[in-house]
Amino acid sequence: MIKAEDVTISLVREGIPRELIKWFIENGCEVIEKFPGIHYIIGKKIIFPTQIIVSSKLNEAEHQWLKALTKKMSMETGEKLIISASGLSEKDDKENADSVLQLALSENEGVFKALREDSIMCEALKTLMKPELDAAVEAASIVAKNEAVTELSTVVKRLKSGFSEKELVDEGFSETIIKSARELLDELS
Repeated sequence: MIKAEDVTISLVREGIPRELIKWFIENGCEVIEKFPGIHYIIGKKIIFPTQIIVSSKLNEAEHQWLKALTKKMSMETGEKLIISASGLSEKDDKENADSVLQLALSENEGVFKALREDSIMCEALKTLMKPELDAAVEAASIVAKNEAVTELSTVVKRLKSGFSEKELVDEGFSETIIKSARELLDELS
């Protein structure tokens, strides 16, 4: 069960959403700029803690990760983000950084494409993404093994029920799988 105080709604905009802020004020909420570019919304009608982040007003040094939530990321900001993310060691920090990076990547494809072409940044990206790449390779390997076992099982059943090896080849089964199935049946008998 997730508690309401464990959830924060963050609305991110490049510019100040004047109409939205006006609506909050007209509906009994208080809008407080806690830090440059970070506005907290307080009021009885607010179910979850809510903030409006104006990315163009953020201090990049203090709010690097929030600043990444923009469509106007510079190469320098992208580099700093990758270097910062690759230095994280805690699992939760890495997962949060990965989420922000995925969003930043989708909004700033050109910046990250250019960074991939830079050999140093490319290595940093590879290092950063290594756990995800390793997990994807492992998952693909498991799927391939499961498919091979299923195919072998199907061929064994068909051979036992009287199918010829030629019929199985005609159905599209590989000769290697058929040979393995035949060897397995010979060992079991």
